[in-house]
Amino acid sequence: MKMATTAQSAQSKTGTTEQLVQFLVDTDYSHLSEAARERAKELVLDFARAALGGGTSPLGKIVLDRIKGVGARAEASVIGGKFRTTTTYAAYANAVLDHAPELEAVGTVGPNISQDIAAALALGEKLKAPGWKVIESIVLGFEIQARVWNGAIAAASSRGWVLPFNHVGAVSAACKILGLDVDTARAALGIALGNAGGVNPQENFSHYLQLGVPAFSAVQAAEYAANGVTANSAMLEAPQGFCDQFAGPGGADFSRMTRDLTEASAIVPPGTHMKKYPCCYLAHGAIDATLELLKDNGISYEEIETVEVEVNKATKSMMQYSEPTNGHQARFSFEGVLGVAILDRDVWLPALTDSSVSSQRYRDARAKVKVIFHSEWSPGLDAAFHVPVTIRLQNGKMYSKEVTKPSEPSKDDVIRTYKELAQPILKKDEIDRSLDMILNLEKLEDIGQLMNILRAG
Repeated sequence: MKMATTAQSAQSKTGTTEQLVQFLVDTDYSHLSEAARERAKELVLDFARAALGGGTSPLGKIVLDRIKGVGARAEASVIGGKFRTTTTYAAYANAVLDHAPELEAVGTVGPNISQDIAAALALGEKLKAPGWKVIESIVLGFEIQARVWNGAIAAASSRGWVLPFNHVGAVSAACKILGLDVDTARAALGIALGNAGGVNPQENFSHYLQLGVPAFSAVQAAEYAANGVTANSAMLEAPQGFCDQFAGPGGADFSRMTRDLTEASAIVPPGTHMKKYPCCYLAHGAIDATLELLKDNGISYEEIETVEVEVNKATKSMMQYSEPTNGHQARFSFEGVLGVAILDRDVWLPALTDSSVSSQRYRDARAKVKVIFHSEWSPGLDAAFHVPVTIRLQNGKMYSKEVTKPSEPSKDDVIRTYKELAQPILKKDEIDRSLDMILNLEKLEDIGQLMNILRAG
């Protein structure tokens, strides 16, 4: 994307926040395409399955204990937690739980959507909002986030900033479900974005907490604004404001943010992507390629001499653990996930626990995987999905494949894994009823009916 010059930026940026917020306020459920509505329901189902799985993870248990121990006012449900807490804490906890198994949906036109869903569900439950209103808020929240992201990411990513953009979608979704007017919503953006920030560490558990922060901040900002707190009403384009801070002065293309401001389509694939495997998204193409090579060529585990995966600097920096010692590290390790792929013919949660990672059979499988770093390749995220895989057999034969667009789980796969991850927490009839509510979310009179089940109370 071509960056705007300082002169172009100054000419086109005036009123950017106001235009985006006006679109957010004026656009309602009736204006959304059927594709956008259906995608929002799929993402709520995906969010719920991951959050239910996250509650049984080591970090999930810590978060549930911590939030429950606060003893805050019961306004919204924590998924799988068997308790309710304030909207801010519920949004925080649910976003973290969704991320904990590394199954959170990703945005290809915006970094994440988990925090948008978490904010909409928490406030929706407090307000007894209908399901269609939750759908509306999620779709429009992500639309605003994607527009700001697309206008600023070229400069922001070069400066190392990605996570702050999650605040944009979360606070937009919160504003929409609260029904804030333009001036109040602009204040909410000012509050939330004035406190946005975040580096992107992959080290240990802190990585999974990072989506909880924008969810918490967004709900808090929207509720503060609704109660009269004010802030800079042009935070996106203000001097030393959000875009100056993270994209640098002159680094954002404001005209791109408001171009064709007539529909909300960012959420529709390929704008969002549900994860098929519980690991870093940059590894998904390599996993697909490996599994396809095994299946198409009838390759057995015993025949494999090595699995070679070729990477650039950005991919290597994310998939950084060559010798993982726990489940978290294995999710960010080509040796970890491809070792699981050749041994199990799949990559799923039981193989990515601390105990599984330390077992001899998975250690042996990881030893077959070789990562080849190409310093001469383009180093950025734009080339990070260029990850060729070559399987060499003991008889000298070799097979190669590259998948640049990772596959997504089918709807049936998401439903199946939802049931699997819900089974330790919910009763069978609760699983069936919650599934029916999500798949028909637009007909649900009160989102609290769904959250009461997901809470497992």
